[in-house]
Amino acid sequence: MKYRRILAGATAACLLLSGCAAGGANAGGGAGTKRITWLVRSDLGAGSAAWAKQTAAAFARSHPGTHVTIVSAPVAQYNEKFLTMYAAGTPPDVVGTYAMGFGTFYAKHMLADITPQLHALNIHLSKYFHKSVVDTMMRNGKIYGLPFSDPPMVVLYNRTLFQKAGLTYPPTSWTDRSWTIGQMLRDAKRLSHSGSTPAQSVYGLIMGPGQLGYTAWLWGADMFSPSGPTHARPYRTGLPDQPHVDSGQFLAAMTWLADLITKWHVSPTADEATALGVLGNPILSGRVGMEDTLITGLHVFSGAHPSFRWGIAPVPYGPGGDLSPTGVSGWAVAAKSPHPRTAAAFVAYLTVGPAAASYAKIGGYVPSNRVDLSIYLHRLAALPGNGQTYAQDAQVVGGGILASDGYIFPAKVFSGGPHWSSEFVNGTANVWNGKESPRKALTDLQHSLDVLLHQERAAGG
Repeated sequence: MKYRRILAGATAACLLLSGCAAGGANAGGGAGTKRITWLVRSDLGAGSAAWAKQTAAAFARSHPGTHVTIVSAPVAQYNEKFLTMYAAGTPPDVVGTYAMGFGTFYAKHMLADITPQLHALNIHLSKYFHKSVVDTMMRNGKIYGLPFSDPPMVVLYNRTLFQKAGLTYPPTSWTDRSWTIGQMLRDAKRLSHSGSTPAQSVYGLIMGPGQLGYTAWLWGADMFSPSGPTHARPYRTGLPDQPHVDSGQFLAAMTWLADLITKWHVSPTADEATALGVLGNPILSGRVGMEDTLITGLHVFSGAHPSFRWGIAPVPYGPGGDLSPTGVSGWAVAAKSPHPRTAAAFVAYLTVGPAAASYAKIGGYVPSNRVDLSIYLHRLAALPGNGQTYAQDAQVVGGGILASDGYIFPAKVFSGGPHWSSEFVNGTANVWNGKESPRKALTDLQHSLDVLLHQERAAGG
């Protein structure tokens, strides 16, 4: 199924940005030192922390009269940190959108339209980004940030288990329509066998509902539209709408996922998966055949020594197509920044300047900047246990970015995204432990989401 890009903001995607060394000595204008604050995550490891310090210092050197102060918070407190600083009148000048914050920040008018500043900086966006990725940070033709990471969903699989079961490896092309949820299930059944404990069992597949149930996109359904995300207004407005988790296709998707556990016994329950994941990810146990995951999840292998070979494949086709989201994250300028020009120059420096390439080298995030994508792919190919070639990895990763068609994790789009995500997770938790039927859980969830929608609208979200 071909999905159209509905977050497009008309002609602004043809905009011009800054050069590779974004901005200049006088970026920001005016006399005196321009002090900008940069809010980063504190839970991404030593490499990311060192990169942030080096980047702040390098930007200051290339922009005399500028000083960058780093403020940090872990992902669980990141949004709250920004909201608190903003309410106190001291917002960070530059903020990230990796913590389900873009929709909320935009709806509350906390992000600056940086279109004028980017025009003045003079670089062709199309040289660096796929249009659909830029579109995710646009509203009504205006740009409210630039993306720095665009990791797609993939199927991570154990090539050693596939070989032992005499199975053909999944394809690497996203246009191969032989790779369906039906074929995935057949492979999962061949891979699975039961033991007396999870540690003695082999599970063919771990596949979850996804954030706000986006796995239902494969059935052509969406939490906010029984006809799928292309017909859901929240993806255009960022404002939650009437939920439809009790629709037929959404129910069909969640039932198929639950059947993996309770009917076909090819997936562990949530508790069993936790037991398998004592090393950080169930796939590392060597007893899981396939797992749907964000591509960034593969870096669990960087510090491991797997006893098996692994590979990656596209998300399979379902009855409604193969649309799956990416985890686009970006940098934005706070609406109350006292130095919007300098802050916008820093955003450009982070996304199309030297800082983008240096961040790609530390691994973890898939760069949105296509110029730097090969850096990430070389690191991916070198991970312990990777049984695929660079070209095969590139086909899966690049194809996944394009196949997303500009759709990102729903809670990153909607105002109040974390609230909706928590409601969905709590409302379906018993399904994945086999304690409640999908129909009963979704009926109850529909009611609680209706209440949440009323509360969000009353609060102005």
